[in-house]
Amino acid sequence: MSHLRKNSGRILLIRRFSKKFETEENINYYQFKDYVKAKRKYLKYMLEGVGSAPPPFKTPPS
Repeated sequence: MSHLRKNSGRILLIRRFSKKFETEENINYYQFKDYVKAKRKYLKYMLEGVGSAPPPFKTPPS
């Protein structure tokens, strides 16, 4: 496992989310500078976990 990079999981997530963002709609909508800003915001949003599934519902104690 020493051959794996320390942040390889994060890098794979960034690649996955980048591909998900790179749709024709986004590419045609934004100018280049705005596209880069929007992509960075999207990646930050997804990596912080806000874009993932919500935590499971817990019932309050009786």
